[in-house]
Amino acid sequence: MKQQNQEQQIYAVLVLRTDQDHIIVLESPDYEKCYNIWEDLIGKWTQAAKDGIPFKLSEPQVTAFSPGMITEIKLIPVSQINQNKVHNPYYQNMVRNGFANTQGGRDILDQGYSTN
Repeated sequence: MKQQNQEQQIYAVLVLRTDQDHIIVLESPDYEKCYNIWEDLIGKWTQAAKDGIPFKLSEPQVTAFSPGMITEIKLIPVSQINQNKVHNPYYQNMVRNGFANTQGGRDILDQGYSTN
């Protein structure tokens, strides 16, 4: 029996700027949502450049800048989520309570050398 692929792809929509202050507009496993956001941004960028007005974003940050500062708007795969890990109770406990608290509530630091 063939085992199903338990990896889920995560995509990112990025606005790359000439000043290296890149903006991650969206990260999501939903490719269609990312693609629609990408298309919308391309349209806004094109219109702003044509009209000579600032390129405006309201999410994830509110900002406006010259469309000439944009070098590229792209949609790329950035990582994969292992679905087995997501359903792992130890992993879920670590996400909820932090790594140190998965160790029985002990501090993972050893408090230094002691002669006691």
